[in-house]
Amino acid sequence: MMDPPVEVFSQGLPAIWEYLQQARKTKETTIKVQAWWRGLMVRKGVGAYSEILKMIKKVKKEKKEKKGKEKEKPKDKKK
Repeated sequence: MMDPPVEVFSQGLPAIWEYLQQARKTKETTIKVQAWWRGLMVRKGVGAYSEILKMIKKVKKEKKEKKGKEKEKPKDKKK
């Protein structure tokens, strides 16, 4: 965390405390916005995350095909 500027120091301890609280709140808000944006990019598969989206779809498709094959096998044995 950064030290408060000299102007804030000259105003006393309550001003320093207020400055530090505001800086912490700004940092937390910034992180939340970045996380939201990153999540949006991943869900939409935009930019660098397009490859990840392709891999996820491929894995889901393989699981679905595998699940379908497993269901077919028992039916063949019963007949």
